[in-house]
Amino acid sequence: MNINNEPLRRPESQRPPTAAERASMEDTRKHVQRANVEAKRVIQERTEATHTESKRREDRIEISVRAHRSNEAKESSSSRQDKIAQLRELHGSGNLNSPERTRAAAEKLLKRLNQA
Repeated sequence: MNINNEPLRRPESQRPPTAAERASMEDTRKHVQRANVEAKRVIQERTEATHTESKRREDRIEISVRAHRSNEAKESSSSRQDKIAQLRELHGSGNLNSPERTRAAAEKLLKRLNQA
């Protein structure tokens, strides 16, 4: 007997379902629909939570203490180079040894000598 050519014949499958059977089938169908809706909601929430978490990880940059110090050293060396360039410019224009600057330098020297 080939199952594809001769489907199983059951006398009970030929009769229409009773009202109680229809109600039971309807309850089962509604239960399955609610379970599917709930499963889709859970999947959606988890997907959104995963996207949110991955975006948080993308947006965060961690810089080590060593990197901070390296950056500070670069900034301080660039500001030092700027000061040296300004002093060279003042020396070239003849304004480096102005009376105000000489007085300020002398005061700094005296303060250091008094503190020592």
